[in-house]
Amino acid sequence: MGLFGSEKKNLLQDGDFILIQTRVGNLELEIEKLKTHINSLRGLINRKWSKEVAPDEKETIKSPDGLDNLRY
Repeated sequence: MGLFGSEKKNLLQDGDFILIQTRVGNLELEIEKLKTHINSLRGLINRKWSKEVAPDEKETIKSPDGLDNLRY
């Protein structure tokens, strides 16, 4: 090691950089989806608590998220 620390540093190869860039892009998409689902759930809970819909107007929606009991 020289006077100014001239040791070799491992630089990322182009393929590694592209892989990391792709993973970060995918992570950003998943975060946006999570934010959307959280906002949807928040709206359902607020509607449930505020009793905006009359109890006799229940809808039977079968959704894949399993939150049908909040949607009336």
